[in-house]
Amino acid sequence: MISGTGAKLSWELPDSSVRLMLISYRPAGTLAWITKRRKSSYHNIILNGLTPNTTYEWKLRNICTVYRTIWMYGPGFTTTSAATFSVNEENLTANKIREHVSVQVTPNPGKGNFTVQLHLPGEAMATRLTLYNSFGRKLWEQDAGNLKGIFNQNILLENKLPAGVYMLMIRRGDTRLTEKVVVVK
Repeated sequence: MISGTGAKLSWELPDSSVRLMLISYRPAGTLAWITKRRKSSYHNIILNGLTPNTTYEWKLRNICTVYRTIWMYGPGFTTTSAATFSVNEENLTANKIREHVSVQVTPNPGKGNFTVQLHLPGEAMATRLTLYNSFGRKLWEQDAGNLKGIFNQNILLENKLPAGVYMLMIRRGDTRLTEKVVVVK
């Protein structure tokens, strides 16, 4: 099911050892992934708050008791221009104002000192920022507290990071955002 502002993504589990699925999606051509988690008892997820007439790409991987799989990419999809769809028997329209979680890192590329600007709609939620190297090793982490609205966080790691590509993960409730961060010397 694909509509103007929503999509239902489905998959099949490889075996019974899978306990959790990670599903990431983003508008095609953008850098930041939005990640959701689903228990293995579910074989689909409904994404809400998508932009009409936009092509999206998505990927998923499973986490089981023994291993994590590599990311598997699902087929891209394009939302329609339809303004109304039904979710949980609540009728939502394009006239309803929708807020979106967003992240911006500046300067990027940079020398290791960055400002992260977050737009966090809805209720205040515990928010955590974590920086990983290209091997998945956690290098820096900060609990930012219960946040909502627009939030700026300075990350001061100049002379602590070698040149390279890093991933900044923002965790907020069941939403995970990742943003590529490039350090140059």
